[in-house]
Amino acid sequence: MKLNKSVLLIQKCVRKFIATRRGIQKIENATRTVQNACFACLAWRWSWSLLKCIELQL
Repeated sequence: MKLNKSVLLIQKCVRKFIATRRGIQKIENATRTVQNACFACLAWRWSWSLLKCIELQL
């Protein structure tokens, strides 16, 4: 019975570890998505200001 309990405990720990890893990956993916959105926004603002600059020079 003791061996059975220790095996169950190990399985529980492994499941927790895997769940934690998945959680971290989800957080990393979300962070990457937010960063990409920020970069896209900055690129758009930069190109818009560049166009405004060109218009003013014309």
